[in-house]
Amino acid sequence: MKLSIVIPVYNSESYISLCLDSILNQNVSQEDYEIIAINDESSDGSLVVLESYKEKHANITIFSQKNGGASAARNKGIELASGDYIYFVDSDDYIADNTLDFLMSLLKDNIDLLGFKRVHTKKLCLKSSSTNLNEIEQSDIIDGISFIEKKGFRDEVGWYLVKRSFLKNENIFFMEGTMLEDISFNLQLFAKAKKIIFIPLDVYRYVSRVNSVMTNRGSAHFMKIINSYERVLLELQAFILKLKSINSEAAKRLNLKKEGYHFFLFMRLLRSNLPVAKINEKIKYYKNVGLYPVLYSDERKLWRVFKVKFLVFIFNTKLFMFFFLRLYRFFSKRAV
Repeated sequence: MKLSIVIPVYNSESYISLCLDSILNQNVSQEDYEIIAINDESSDGSLVVLESYKEKHANITIFSQKNGGASAARNKGIELASGDYIYFVDSDDYIADNTLDFLMSLLKDNIDLLGFKRVHTKKLCLKSSSTNLNEIEQSDIIDGISFIEKKGFRDEVGWYLVKRSFLKNENIFFMEGTMLEDISFNLQLFAKAKKIIFIPLDVYRYVSRVNSVMTNRGSAHFMKIINSYERVLLELQAFILKLKSINSEAAKRLNLKKEGYHFFLFMRLLRSNLPVAKINEKIKYYKNVGLYPVLYSDERKLWRVFKVKFLVFIFNTKLFMFFFLRLYRFFSKRAV
């Protein structure tokens, strides 16, 4: 079998059908790929929907386990997969119709990763790829570090197919019990991959939803994501230090990505309900481990550049930061 598509499913009753339909609507024989849905102890009707699809499609497998999060579900998917390559798709996202056949035709030369484009959208109707298949030119086969140098660091798991034996041989799995696990996983891939191909084919639809994990504003969630950003920044910092002596340009590209995460960490701190004294403690800790002051440059729209520079100035001037923090919280409470 050529491909295993792994889908973590948790309370996805409202959108899992769109995801599955998009995967099934491909010019590929069902004998050539399998869909492994990991039911992560859903409490809604997700399992019922999955079973209804399984009755109609022989290439769908369902595995139910205790709730362990997306990482645990993906790891189980890696364990169960029998395809030469694995594709991780989230249950609230979908892919463009009739794109898998083209991707699978490129799975040769024993490549570790086959990368492609994704679209960040709120729309659920982008069924067709905007890319003309006849005009696609694939990149040369390059290693992971060279990929970072030429194209930058990509932190999502939906932008590539990965060779299953490569994951097994390099002992690469998702970190469980945390967030931003895609970043840590992909760092391992880029560090160890020797053969990567990228094609500018518009495939994956990352759907931005109001109640998604990344938009949750609960206090426990905020603390978990703040801790995850801290972990990721330290991982990146260590990796960049190694890269500087190997490929300085790749180190620069990765550092730009790190600066973005650094900025978002402080935005999360600003929006959290952590006591001011606790935030002050964290800033002292960040200074000791090289994560303060904040460095971030945004080269996009002028208004955004001004906004980012203003916020970075606030973050790096503790007196202003705590004044701004109290002001922000005061108006946030009044708005509720």
